[in-house]
Amino acid sequence: MIKIIFSAIGLIIGTSLYSQNNEVVSNGGGDINNTTISLDQTIGELVVTDVTGPSTKLEQGFQNTFIKVGLVLNAKVFLQGPYNSSLSLMNDNLRSLGLVPLKSPYVDVATITDPTILDVTGDDAIVDWVFVEIRDRLVAELVVDYKSGLLQKDGDIVDIDGTSLLKFNLMPGTYFVSVNHRNHLGVMSGNALLITKDGDSVLDFTSNAFSTNGNFAQAELITGDMAMWAGDVNNNGQVRYLGPANDTNPIKDNILNPAFGNPTGSNFYAYVGYDNADINMNGQVRYLGPGNDTNFLKDVVLSHPANTTSSNFFPFFVQIPN
Repeated sequence: MIKIIFSAIGLIIGTSLYSQNNEVVSNGGGDINNTTISLDQTIGELVVTDVTGPSTKLEQGFQNTFIKVGLVLNAKVFLQGPYNSSLSLMNDNLRSLGLVPLKSPYVDVATITDPTILDVTGDDAIVDWVFVEIRDRLVAELVVDYKSGLLQKDGDIVDIDGTSLLKFNLMPGTYFVSVNHRNHLGVMSGNALLITKDGDSVLDFTSNAFSTNGNFAQAELITGDMAMWAGDVNNNGQVRYLGPANDTNPIKDNILNPAFGNPTGSNFYAYVGYDNADINMNGQVRYLGPGNDTNFLKDVVLSHPANTTSSNFFPFFVQIPN
């Protein structure tokens, strides 16, 4: 009996043509695996001569044809913190100050191997790292793959080379997609969307016509663009100015922390760094004083459409199922 086991997403065959390659399984009956298919028996066309590859040599067996596929994500998103309404782009202060780290702050710790990509200016300049999740089309809570990406000023999400689109070892098909950031509320597509091996469909989270999961999942800006809500300093999945587990206190705590300087313990002290407390992402953390992050947070909370009473204690939450 032949058993074919598919990974998290089943085989989906549409109108696209996928490249194939031949694999050889020893007649001893050993398993062979790739990122999509696992075969636990020898089947296929008999091979009676040795087959030698770059790193393996197989003696007599059965030649099998496997579909080798992958998907390419073409996605775009804005962050509310660094968004510049006069340009309809994001500011890249972190990059220009040399604060964007070469290693991703997310779980996969992706690493930029060519630091010169952070020298690029203009619309393709890097703003910061984001974290992208590909989720099951039927169970949106199920993350089937994830990857750190770099966010450009114009909202494009690219790979660690600064230009290529993100690639995932999954079958092309329909998936939910979520995008996360270290001090903004994440956002997820409202529907499972087709993602192909060519990345020919843009998932444009910046468009107010693009469906997102939940209610008021993003901020609508004065330009009409949509952006991920800023202000989740403590990264607990909510934005809150006052009240329990608020995001204001961590800003103040950082300012008063001796590790960041502030020899006099002043609430007006400011420091430069790559820090979640830098809500507007201008490279400077400030609790009180000109251009401070506390007022930015307060304005975000008061602008939320569900905060109908303009309460400083109003909390709102990430709209991604977990």
